[in-house]
Amino acid sequence: MDCVGVTKSARQFGLLPEWQANSDLRVVPVEGSWRGHTGRYAVGEIRRRCCGCWSLGDGNRFELKSELMSDQLDERHAVYVGSFDPPTLGHCDIISRGAGLFGRVTVGIGINPDKTPLFSSAERLSLLREIVLPLENVEVACFEGLAVDFVRQCGAAVMLRGMRTLTDIESEFTLTLANRRLASDIETVFLMASEQYTSISSTLIKQIASMGRAGSVDQLVEFVPETVVAPLLAKFCD
Repeated sequence: MDCVGVTKSARQFGLLPEWQANSDLRVVPVEGSWRGHTGRYAVGEIRRRCCGCWSLGDGNRFELKSELMSDQLDERHAVYVGSFDPPTLGHCDIISRGAGLFGRVTVGIGINPDKTPLFSSAERLSLLREIVLPLENVEVACFEGLAVDFVRQCGAAVMLRGMRTLTDIESEFTLTLANRRLASDIETVFLMASEQYTSISSTLIKQIASMGRAGSVDQLVEFVPETVVAPLLAKFCD
């Protein structure tokens, strides 16, 4: 049986641990190996997905002791996802407060191929990395696909969300129920926005920047970090 057949069968009968089912890696048992009650193979070979096919890695066998085999999610690791187009002071508020609550925070920049963002993913990544530089336990990464899949790939047990208004609560409630169905072992933690940031929205910020008035800079610093002001205004220059 080829490698693809092995992994399909394993998934069909529930033999794959979560870390394999949600990654580009597969463990293929070698002859004479055994599978424990957790569904992990004690000895196997690693295969990596490339262009839709499964290929043998370096051919080396590995043992269960490898950290890669762990499917435990870290309860001290939270992931905060969003489009961050552009990053706002409201985002910074949630990130900094989350960094004080959790040992590690990953900021995930969602890439939606069906939308045309103001800032490219590379630009948002650069802006956010500069913003979170003073926070030693915060990292930034881009991702595509479902947020819960990205959270699991990060090894985190918590999805961090910010809420501003009653409208946010309604939409977040629906989203959280869906995420619970998709990943019941990932918890969602909500942080209410600080009062001064409840009115901030990307739509409002873009409208202010597009006006191009002399006072735009002074107005924008009330909504976005200073390092974002110049790149934001440059997007609306003729």
